Amino acid sequence: MLKKINTAIIQKLTYDCEQATAKISLSHEQPLNKAERLQLYAHRKMCKECEQFYQNDKKLSRMIAKHKYQNITNIHKRP
Repeated sequence: MLKKINTAIIQKLTYDCEQATAKISLSHEQPLNKAERLQLYAHRKMCKECEQFYQNDKKLSRMIAKHKYQNITNIHKRP
């Protein structure tokens, strides 16, 4: 009984998978507020699939940023 109550409370305080992935994607366009970051963190700690999505998204974002930076520096090096 207590476990069901705790699960219900946690579900109210965190995102579902669809909301979590949307927030992860949105975080590239605008910063998440503290409550959103906390809800997303809590969901990721309970959901290995969303944690994997987050890690993959973070890695992809770094790769894109690195590529953009390399393109900018290459443009400036051209005669």
